[in-house]
Amino acid sequence: VLIARRFKVPVIAIGAGLNISSMHIPLAGAILIDFKRMDKILDIDEETCTATVQPGVTLARLSCEMQKRKMFIPIPGAPSTAMAISNLLIWGDANKASARIDIQYRCVVGYEMVLPDGNVLRAGSLADCYINESFWPHGPGPDLWMLPRWTTGNFGIVTAATFKGYPVDEECKPLWVAFEDIEAASAFYKDFLRSEIATGSSLYGGFKYFYFMDTAEGAWRHDRIHPRFQLIATLQGTKRRVEYEESVIRKLAEKHGGRIITDRLPFYQMFVDTHIGMAASTSSDLGAMKYFGTPGNSVGYIGPITLDKLEKVYKLIVRLIMEDPILSDPDLTNFPFNIGIIVYPCPGGHYASFEFFASGSLYDPKIQEATRKFLPKLFSELAKIGCVPQQGRLGSSPRLGELGIHPTFLELARKYKKALDPEGIMHPGGILDAIMYK
Repeated sequence: VLIARRFKVPVIAIGAGLNISSMHIPLAGAILIDFKRMDKILDIDEETCTATVQPGVTLARLSCEMQKRKMFIPIPGAPSTAMAISNLLIWGDANKASARIDIQYRCVVGYEMVLPDGNVLRAGSLADCYINESFWPHGPGPDLWMLPRWTTGNFGIVTAATFKGYPVDEECKPLWVAFEDIEAASAFYKDFLRSEIATGSSLYGGFKYFYFMDTAEGAWRHDRIHPRFQLIATLQGTKRRVEYEESVIRKLAEKHGGRIITDRLPFYQMFVDTHIGMAASTSSDLGAMKYFGTPGNSVGYIGPITLDKLEKVYKLIVRLIMEDPILSDPDLTNFPFNIGIIVYPCPGGHYASFEFFASGSLYDPKIQEATRKFLPKLFSELAKIGCVPQQGRLGSSPRLGELGIHPTFLELARKYKKALDPEGIMHPGGILDAIMYK
């Protein structure tokens, strides 16, 4: 970094290079710093349940090493070869988490970061040179543990990070509850989230299984054998705790007309077991590691929203997609795939986040045109029902006014970028970064 600064050559960091938004590709030439060989697990502390790793350590490797020691980390939506640091610092805002263990990026409790001027910043517990342990994110001095979040290397390069793990308990049981309509599913999910149980959970709706299929036909067949909406929950803890949480879910399912499909279909257990990692639990090297999405699907994300808006937001998204002449064109998109959602819990039991899908190639000019227009329309309609989410994005929305990202975040990000990197050494990669940090 010092050499790059001296000769005014921009640099950009690359982890696994798997990012489908091309964040690691410089727009106008730069030095790429590849971290694949910086792959040491520096420490796993079983007493504090933490792991300190370098940026070349993959999610699968870290997950396996933690599980050997009866611990696990929540896995974001990523394949096994994704790097833990880059993935958790960019994603992990709501994916595959629960009210019990919080959203995933909060498992980052410290990091070491090379700033654009060559100085080394240590934040969180790693800033404390006396205790030499990392178990909480709030270290001495200014609280900078959130500085690298969503900045994709534009504020500096993270060279080590410490993650908080969770103990693998004596009992672990997946439980799926199925519904055929959004009204019953929403009513159930509100009560479920307010109970603040389960290690991991998410509510799947519409088409939602394309993660596991390599062809459109396979996805179609897979989708048709499953219920329309279903809660995916992982119960974990002592035997007594798991029995209690299961009893709560079964009572709520009976109240709202849900079916416990894992009771009826024993063969389903294999599929459920592979899905535990996606619900933020132990078998993350199976289910969540394959989660990556099929080529040709852009994803939108809005949240957090209040629980009373779940049903309205889903119906609104489906209606807008159905009304769009491009997104509903069967010659351009797999239209039924467009009405799928995943709802993730936010801490506290009062909010949730939506992930929705728009099928079609991100590089098709017509799809780009549709997605550029979709978000402004969506946010306008959301405001009419009293829902103003804090975030929103769609992979192929290239213009600033249509990104839907909170204006305050953009303003602060640019100020930090200017203060930390006045000479522009850290190169923004991809269209999104170029817009955010111009």
